[in-house]
Amino acid sequence: TETAKTATRMFMVIFPLAAIGGYWMARTYAKRFLAPIEQITRQIKMVRQGNLKSSSLISTQDKFGMMADEFNRMLQRLSEFERSTLGSLVEERSKTDTIAKSINEPMVVLDEEGTILLINHAFGVLAHTDEEHAVNLPVGELLPQGQLSSYLLQVIAQPQSVLPDKTICLVEHSND
Repeated sequence: TETAKTATRMFMVIFPLAAIGGYWMARTYAKRFLAPIEQITRQIKMVRQGNLKSSSLISTQDKFGMMADEFNRMLQRLSEFERSTLGSLVEERSKTDTIAKSINEPMVVLDEEGTILLINHAFGVLAHTDEEHAVNLPVGELLPQGQLSSYLLQVIAQPQSVLPDKTICLVEHSND
């Protein structure tokens, strides 16, 4: 029975130490295993918020490292695509603005709510304003009581019923 008591005491000492050691090892390896997943998850959230400049710093030679490298390459391609697309859009917008401003007849470009997106010089003279003050204003605010304002608001609401034949009307509709 003395052997049983000694074995029980050793068990009472060794078991808690082994449990603590096992818990510590499990926690350490779990952290080491989950850290790359947590980092990639943070990076994905940043990209979802529009931050394409972030990159994964995982540099291991395992599957996580390969995934991080592919993620970084994907971010680089997305960033390059965004730059090229933005450049094309700016260039096209510049061409459109130049053409619209060179038209001698009064012209105003409105969105579907009647907010002014662009005016040319002739329209500015007619409305006694300039583009800087007119853009982003509702057309009814710029031309509050005039017939032109009423006519433009009708065109926005029902372009087919207001415009005479052979008149071209472009009403920009956003995709938002």
